[in-house]
Amino acid sequence: MRTVQNINDRFLNGFASNDLWEAGVLLHHADAQDNGGKHWLPSGGYADRLAGSVINRKWPYTFSRSQPGFIANPDVMQGSLYCASRQDQNSMGDHGDHGCHGGRQALKTMLSGQHAGWYCACARGTSCDDRNGCQYNEVEINAYTWTNKLPRTVEAIFYPGRASAYGIAIHNSFLADYGLQARDCPLLEFDYQAAAEGRAPFRQVRP
Repeated sequence: MRTVQNINDRFLNGFASNDLWEAGVLLHHADAQDNGGKHWLPSGGYADRLAGSVINRKWPYTFSRSQPGFIANPDVMQGSLYCASRQDQNSMGDHGDHGCHGGRQALKTMLSGQHAGWYCACARGTSCDDRNGCQYNEVEINAYTWTNKLPRTVEAIFYPGRASAYGIAIHNSFLADYGLQARDCPLLEFDYQAAAEGRAPFRQVRP
């Protein structure tokens, strides 16, 4: 249970910082930039980056309430963000600048200035509810570092309550691919209501 306690502590105590241990919890949800069958890998068209978000008690908004994802190991991924944005920055629409659209805002700067109220155009065909009203931030993760250091990159795999079967399937595939046991990379459930209320949102499901 030590892993989930550490993750919840980072969520509860996170603040504006460039240090991933201090900032909160770095997440990457399964999304369209992934390698379809292996969501922990980037796709060929976006081999340089993975999109993510940093959440903490002050800013608990995730990219999706329906998609499982991966919690990055802060020791392994320290200093491996290309840029950060207070809102969805359409990283899929920028093939030449790691999804940053010419911006190089630091994580600390972004977290210091993030505020609520973005309109739902960023949802791109999904509901505002699923995207938490589009109040999530977006960071671009260096996928070369992420990929080269797998499986240590992934501290845990998580799913929101409505995606348990999908989350379990991804967890099984990840463990099998790297010859791991569940104790090496636990599976967690994410409670977005608890997160919104400032409570510890992650609960360990496996092992």
